[in-house]
Amino acid sequence: MTRIPQAFEIHTPRLLMKPYGRSDARELLALIDRNRSDLLDAFPVMINQLNSISDTRSWIAGRSSQHAMGQGIANAMRLRHSQVLAGYLGILNLDMRVPKCEMAYFVEQSLRRQGLAEEALLAGLRWAIGSIGLQKVLCRVDPSNEASLRLLEKTGFVQEGLVRCDYRSGHGHTGDCVYMGLLASDFMRANSA
Repeated sequence: MTRIPQAFEIHTPRLLMKPYGRSDARELLALIDRNRSDLLDAFPVMINQLNSISDTRSWIAGRSSQHAMGQGIANAMRLRHSQVLAGYLGILNLDMRVPKCEMAYFVEQSLRRQGLAEEALLAGLRWAIGSIGLQKVLCRVDPSNEASLRLLEKTGFVQEGLVRCDYRSGHGHTGDCVYMGLLASDFMRANSA
């Protein structure tokens, strides 16, 4: 079984991603506060846990513990040229027996529609498949999030199903989820050129 490195960085032409650390708490809370209403439906648990610096430090500590136990990694997505926090790339529910995971991501509202989510997702997939040997990646998406569904299809994910009333949003309603899956073999074949 491949061990998940505790310290690593994922570089792209415009981004640097690495696990959140305690020193990121203030900037992460500011990012969440700027995007809170937009993220509340897609990330209800995370958003409702991050309401103060103390909450955010606790959340980061919890993600660090999950990382140490090989259960997941919460990555800060930063712009390389300025080091500004631009978003989040989560590698969640790691199961190295299969091996598979779930990925989740978001980009700051003011930085959307510039290809940063695609850049982060592709780099995260290359790292997860190439460095830790994952064979499958799953993303759960609200059916109304057409931009994310298009991105996942463009990246090689296929719809594996629609699960009705799968989660409760931060606004209190239950929502459906489209389950999008990607096999490492399909990703490698599509990105070998």
